[in-house]
Amino acid sequence: MIYAYPYIFIFLIVFSLSFIEQDNSKTLKKDAKIIARFSLALILFLFLGLRGLIGMDWVFYKANYDRIPRYFSISEFKQIRHTLSYEGGWNYFTIICRYIGLDYISFQTVNWIIDFIFLYLIAKRYQQKNILLFFTIFLVLQGYTFSLIILRNSKVIYLFILSLRYIKEKKFLKYELLCIIGFFFHKSIIICMPLYFILGRQYNKKFILALFIVGLGIFILQISYLKMLIMASIQILPETPITRMVSAYMHSDHFGGSFGLTIGALERIATFIIFYRFQDLLIGENNENIVEWNCYLIFIFLNLYFNELYIVIERLPNYFIFTYWIFYPKLFRKMDKPTKLFAYICLIVYGTLRVYITVDDRYYKYENVLTGISTPKERVKNYGY
Repeated sequence: MIYAYPYIFIFLIVFSLSFIEQDNSKTLKKDAKIIARFSLALILFLFLGLRGLIGMDWVFYKANYDRIPRYFSISEFKQIRHTLSYEGGWNYFTIICRYIGLDYISFQTVNWIIDFIFLYLIAKRYQQKNILLFFTIFLVLQGYTFSLIILRNSKVIYLFILSLRYIKEKKFLKYELLCIIGFFFHKSIIICMPLYFILGRQYNKKFILALFIVGLGIFILQISYLKMLIMASIQILPETPITRMVSAYMHSDHFGGSFGLTIGALERIATFIIFYRFQDLLIGENNENIVEWNCYLIFIFLNLYFNELYIVIERLPNYFIFTYWIFYPKLFRKMDKPTKLFAYICLIVYGTLRVYITVDDRYYKYENVLTGISTPKERVKNYGY
């Protein structure tokens, strides 16, 4: 558990700060909440913005970044871009950062500042009175992964969340434009483009419950049906690089594997029961959160119906997990004191356990610029390679 200690400590600090916003008494000055939010920004900047080389993905991002020469002329932009591995938007972003003289650690800092701005905008949109609780749940549910590992994908996810307003406003072109911008940073957002026609609708409660029960049965009984359908389809189709890649994924013990009945799975089942019970409250009187509610349904049904495909579960639900960040604070706000106390205890226990499971690994050994960081060679050596 030693690797997880710093991450759990930060989670508990942010959780403690959230109590300031939960205090509805008139005696609590507005300045206290402002100070708490400023403290949040400073703490996360120091911890995540000034981190060292953490996780494994930095190896690939840094290798890509180091392909860019330290000094080059603007006329060399296009030539340099063709030597890089990722999508065009990300490549241009990294080239610009390199051009202004940033080393890779500073590049990470810039990434976190951008992420925090995105997150704060999302929190302000959905949780004006519960911003600190929003960030608390964010850290528990994929926050560390988004901030430390999936640097490209996280920005696209935040862009997707901010684009949802255009579905409510029925502004098709603006929604698709943001998705297209995101596509130049991570191609996975292509799955979100057709959602414009799905997310704005209200679906029958009994139909939703029936889908959940069937999906739960498939999940608990570990019924495998997708692999069979996919492999049968591949046999019919002509052999291409895409079919070979899909076939390799299906035969992979890692990417083609499934999850069992884990603590996370039990949490998702419990969360569905709670959210389903209070869906009218979560959606709102004027259906102002119907789009977000449907995002949550996609999240839970992906986890139930696609459980046998690790490659799907590992990536696609990340686009929709934000519903936890906005719905749970909304429920907290409506709870009476005994219920809220019980919910806080559950959040501390589950949050600590979830953070521990996520980062208790030598890859996540924490280092900070202010206290000294390992060189890339030292870091990789510590991984045992």
